[in-house]
Amino acid sequence: MTFCPPKFAHLTMRIVINAAGISDNFRQRELRQYYSECLIRLARAESDSAFWVFPSQFFAGPEWNGVPLKAISLKGGLPFNALNRLWAAKRLGSEILSNKINVALSLGLPTIDIFSIPHFIWIADSESFRVPGKNLRWKKLLLKENVWLLVDSATDKNSMIETYSLKEEKILVVPLAPSETRQPMAWTDKEQIRVKYSGGREYFMARSYWPAENIMVLLKAFSIFKKRQQTNMKLLIAGAAGEPDHTPHEKLESYKYRDDVHAYPGIAEKELFKLEGSAYALIQPVSESSGLSILNAMQSEVPVISARKPDDISGDTILYAEPFGQESMGEALIKLFTNEDMKNELIRKGRVWAAQYSIQQSVGFLCEAFLSSRTDDRH
Repeated sequence: MTFCPPKFAHLTMRIVINAAGISDNFRQRELRQYYSECLIRLARAESDSAFWVFPSQFFAGPEWNGVPLKAISLKGGLPFNALNRLWAAKRLGSEILSNKINVALSLGLPTIDIFSIPHFIWIADSESFRVPGKNLRWKKLLLKENVWLLVDSATDKNSMIETYSLKEEKILVVPLAPSETRQPMAWTDKEQIRVKYSGGREYFMARSYWPAENIMVLLKAFSIFKKRQQTNMKLLIAGAAGEPDHTPHEKLESYKYRDDVHAYPGIAEKELFKLEGSAYALIQPVSESSGLSILNAMQSEVPVISARKPDDISGDTILYAEPFGQESMGEALIKLFTNEDMKNELIRKGRVWAAQYSIQQSVGFLCEAFLSSRTDDRH
C-alpha cells in the first residue's frame, strides 16, 4: 500500500474533523496518539487540502504546532444530547456550505450527525474504544447513504455487518499501526531504567490501571513463578499521571514476595514508555487488552504475555494465558523466563509482524476511503 494514491494527491479535499468522541480516558492514550500521528501526517502531506476542526483537548498538544488547521466554533461547545446535536448540525450545515467542505471525519462516536456530505466514522482499536452493541441510533446512522464506517480489522468489519445488516462497501478497513515514537531501546538505556526502578534487575511489567482483581491474578501468578524459579526477577506495576491506580497496595504489605514487586503509579508518560521498552516482557492480564499496545510492544522488541488472543494479530507472536487463570499465567511467566530461544523467537516474530503496519500505510487507507466517496472527481 502506497502512502496516498496518485490521483488523490491532485484532489483538493476540504475536510472537517470532529474528535469529541475521543475522551481523555486513560485507556485511550495510545489510541489518541495513533489518531494524531495519522491526521498530522495527512494534513502535512496534503498541502492542497484544507482541514477544519472543532477546538478540543485532542488538538491542544505540542505535536499539532504548525499543522495547518482552521477552527469551527459552536456556541456552548460540542453537543451530546439529541436536541443540541440537531441544533449543531444545522449550524454546521452553514459552515459546510460557506467553506465548501466536502468530507466529514468523526473519531469515535459522532457527536454531530452530518449527512449533507460524506461522513466517515473512524473506530480504531475497538477494545480501547468499546464498539457499541446494537442500538437504534447507531442503526439509523449507519444506514444513511452518506455515512461510512472505518474499522481496524476484517473481524470488526464482519461483526458490524452482521450486527447492523450493512452493505460490505459501507465499512472500510484502516489497519492499526504502532506509534512511530516506539522503537527498541539501547541496552545502556535499558540498564539505566533497571537501576532506577528495579534495583538493576530484569523485570516483568504490567499497567496499574488494570482492574484490581486482574492485578491480583498476576500477583498470584508471580508467586507461582517465584516459588518454582527462585530468581531475583522483579515485577513492576506502573501507570502514567492521571490514570487510575488499581494496585492493591494493602495486599502488597503482606505479600510474600513484596520486596520483588515495585509499584510506580503516576509517572510521566514518556518515562512509562521507557519502562515498557526496558521490560523483560509486557504482561496484559485482561481479556480486553488493546491491539495498539501489543503492536507498540512488538515494535519495541518487548515480548507480550496476554490474556487476550487478538483476532487480527498472529497467535504465535504473543504468549497466551487464560483470563483469570493464575496457573496459566504463572506457567507463561516460567516458560518465557526459562526458554531464551522462545523469548527471542517471540521478539523476532513480533518485530516482523509489527513491521507490516505503519502510520504511512494507515493514512494511505484513509486517503482511499475518502477517494471512494468522490467517484465524480476521479479524472
